Amino acid sequence: MRRRKAFILPFIFTLFIIGLLLYLDLQDETSLPSEEWSRSMALQTQEDYISKPFILEDGDLYHIYSPTKKSVSHLVVDESLEVQSHVKLPVIVPSNSNMWAVGNELIFIKNNTIQKYDRDSITELGHDVEGLVANQDQVVFWKEQELHVLNPTTLENKQIFETTHPIYDVLIDERTNSILILTREDNIHLGVTFLLNKNDMFEVNNLSPITISDRDDITSTSFAIHNKEIDILIGTTAIEAGARTYHTYHTVANVDNASIETNTTKLTIYEEGSNRKIDDAQNLVITNKEGVRTIIFSAKGKSGKQRENANIYEAYNEDNQWLAKTRSTSRYLSKKAQWLNGESLIWIEFTGGEYALYGASMNEEAINNSMETTKEDWLFAASTTITGLFTSGFTIFIIGIWIVPPLGYLFVVYIINKRIFDQDEVKWLKVTTILTYLVGQIILNQFVLNDLMNLQTPLGLSFFGSGIVTTLVIFTLTFLVYRLARNKEWGLFGNISYFIGINLLLSSLIYESTFI
Repeated sequence: MRRRKAFILPFIFTLFIIGLLLYLDLQDETSLPSEEWSRSMALQTQEDYISKPFILEDGDLYHIYSPTKKSVSHLVVDESLEVQSHVKLPVIVPSNSNMWAVGNELIFIKNNTIQKYDRDSITELGHDVEGLVANQDQVVFWKEQELHVLNPTTLENKQIFETTHPIYDVLIDERTNSILILTREDNIHLGVTFLLNKNDMFEVNNLSPITISDRDDITSTSFAIHNKEIDILIGTTAIEAGARTYHTYHTVANVDNASIETNTTKLTIYEEGSNRKIDDAQNLVITNKEGVRTIIFSAKGKSGKQRENANIYEAYNEDNQWLAKTRSTSRYLSKKAQWLNGESLIWIEFTGGEYALYGASMNEEAINNSMETTKEDWLFAASTTITGLFTSGFTIFIIGIWIVPPLGYLFVVYIINKRIFDQDEVKWLKVTTILTYLVGQIILNQFVLNDLMNLQTPLGLSFFGSGIVTTLVIFTLTFLVYRLARNKEWGLFGNISYFIGINLLLSSLIYESTFI
């Protein structure tokens, strides 16, 4: 019976610990990014490709039009991100074109021609068009230096402005329908013109140029009006010293004093809590959210235990410092986030083989719905547990260094008095050897192994002395198993070997290693 216990007890403890790890991984998988936000929710749109969606608000419903490789996906969701309907419009909108949409009508650019799709017919509305931007109320497009506004209902087209340099990009403020024009003056200067909308008449304000590096490629542009201040963000990327870098240029101008020279600075964002500098922010969108400036963007960061993804973040300015919180909890590559309304976000995710539309919300019903455990949650949790066990299996080779002190101690005792090993039982030698193992384990964890890797527990213990506490807890569990299973026939080396073997087994299951 004793011999069976020697194997059955470690097996039971192993199953218990694996079950505990699975439970903790499931808790981690289903945790909210914060108390106010739901988990990420898939919105039933999975395609070979999805470009930037157009959003149309219709009472309590939101229409999301997403150009895909072979059609335009028309998704209708409510305020809790529950899908109400999903159809596909049989028309191809180029991925590099923005669009306007309502019902079954679309306006977009194809082959430099602005076109309107209405069920089965396509009407050409203008040629030599270089770009288009739209919101619910208006469509704005440009031809080199000419800026036009198109009424999507009457299709009336009128030129409202002409720039000195070729237009690079045009942006619309959702709240005021005011327009910001960016022109490329040269390799390092962006000309900025602000058209303030006053009852559908535009007041022209020329702002100071924005200066960027000649190595920078512009990847995103955004602006918002906040308390008569115009915030402009220019996201760029460059290759510096063989590595890709990302920069965000920030300019603030005043609507009432637009002619005053402004200063452009590089914006730095830190992750709240860890205070980690986020140096790869992309797809930045600045918004005036209920009177508060916020920035949503994608960047790499932790989104779970031992898991680093490209996440969606939201940053607030507190005490002149931009601090970001995670808004996505999915496992995939998240990018191109945009506001659905004041409390919900949507974005595009690349899942490895296809693209999907995801969302998250502060809506209470959305939060409750997202907390339901799904089959996918169990699969991901099991995958994390199994991966952790494989990591733990490798960890045992590293923590095998723990057996060096007791072996050294026994060798010294052997040199001093080798006859002692011929005795049937030397209790003090067994106890002192195990204590040497424990003390050596604590010292090696603190001063040797921490230089090679970070030892972490599934509970994420990180307080001062947590490594010692974890070691003592595992040591106590080991002693419990040993006391229940020990056999007098084992002898000195049998007892010591069994004790250390059980301790290594439990340690390899409980510890997770992150190599530096």
